[in-house]
Amino acid sequence: RELSYLRKPLITVFSLTLSLIVFLTILASLWFAVWISRRIVEPLQSLAEGTQAVASGNYNLKLDAASHDEIGFLVRSFNQMTDKLTQARNASQRSHRLLEQQTSYLTTVLGSLSTGVITIDNAHYLRTANIASNKILGINLQQKLESPLSSLASLNDNLQAFCQLIATSTQRHSNWQQQLDLSQVKGRQTLMCQGTPLPGEAGWVIVFDD
Repeated sequence: RELSYLRKPLITVFSLTLSLIVFLTILASLWFAVWISRRIVEPLQSLAEGTQAVASGNYNLKLDAASHDEIGFLVRSFNQMTDKLTQARNASQRSHRLLEQQTSYLTTVLGSLSTGVITIDNAHYLRTANIASNKILGINLQQKLESPLSSLASLNDNLQAFCQLIATSTQRHSNWQQQLDLSQVKGRQTLMCQGTPLPGEAGWVIVFDD
């Protein structure tokens, strides 16, 4: 009779205990799912934000790689990538400053020469010209940069003879030196012209003196 009397309360207690265990298990599972998802999502979100920052030009961003799993490996790889990009950018900036200094130095040197100096590419387009070349040829070559020599030849007979000499002499692909006689209003003008191919078949540098 006692067992029969206590059976229902015992079943109720067991049911409540099992229900409580199931509830706690479900709660623990949900908490673990939230924790593991945050553990995965937060580094990925940081990677996404870091990628956007790098795309906008910010290479100084460093991400926290606390974990040692695959996501931590990705974060460390991202930091290594930004370090290399920063080094490459700094090297590029140093090279650019050095190039500007060398260009300024070369421009100053060429500007102080009394000898005309121009450079052309393999397609015979005018790339650079110093001030002395303007005085010798009687034309502002700085306004004709990136123009083909054929367009200069059409301006007058002297420029046509000068451009024809360059076109003929540069076909030999070696150093050359020629004398060119031009007719001016004040008399005859004699130019001593010399051509040297640029390294890497980048074109020619033409030096001429009155």
